[in-house]
Amino acid sequence: MSGRFDGKAAFVTGATSGIGRATALAFGLEGASVVVADVAPDGNQETARMIEQAGGQSLAVSCNVTRADDIKAALDAAVDRFGRLDIAFNNAGIEQPIKPAAEISDDEWDRLVAVNLRGAFLSMKHEIELMLQHGGGAIVNTSSGAGVKGFKGQAAYAATKHGLIGLTKAPPAPNDRQTGTSSHRRDHLLGDSSRMPVWWPERWASSPRDAVPQEDLSVGRRRWRA
Repeated sequence: MSGRFDGKAAFVTGATSGIGRATALAFGLEGASVVVADVAPDGNQETARMIEQAGGQSLAVSCNVTRADDIKAALDAAVDRFGRLDIAFNNAGIEQPIKPAAEISDDEWDRLVAVNLRGAFLSMKHEIELMLQHGGGAIVNTSSGAGVKGFKGQAAYAATKHGLIGLTKAPPAPNDRQTGTSSHRRDHLLGDSSRMPVWWPERWASSPRDAVPQEDLSVGRRRWRA
């Protein structure tokens, strides 16, 4: 691999399977020190083991993204171990049962918002602060095709994913002077009904390490610099 992330520290939520695990492995293969964060301890430890088995450095931390204290503790552990935070992939998310909007319970709505939208907001809030201490960094938020158009029976899920794209596009400071319009970049990579693979290079798609899922996907990426 190219080692393009040598000396960088990456933080990945929802890292126990699928897109999250494949991304954590990809970062490790490219030289980043990777902090894998999830509510499932066994899967989390397995992802960390896979990174280390491939020659990378990793730290598994328990993190429920609906809890601000969990996120802050996980990020503090990342900095304590690796000295900095350069990259964050806010991937933790849940889906909803397919049903009419009128049948979605209040509790179902609240949980989807808490995990998919509030969790990303809380993560970004603390990630940006840590990144700016070392000149900036890059944050990727996983959305969905449901974030750019509505799907029948997925009103709550689509609402959270639309909101996540709006959150990603929003400036980190009221007048954006903290970053300057010339010193950050926003990108959105959108999947569609062709079920395109996720965003990393094609050379990983045939690797036995990748398990890259084929999913409809929307990703917003933004970089912050001091």
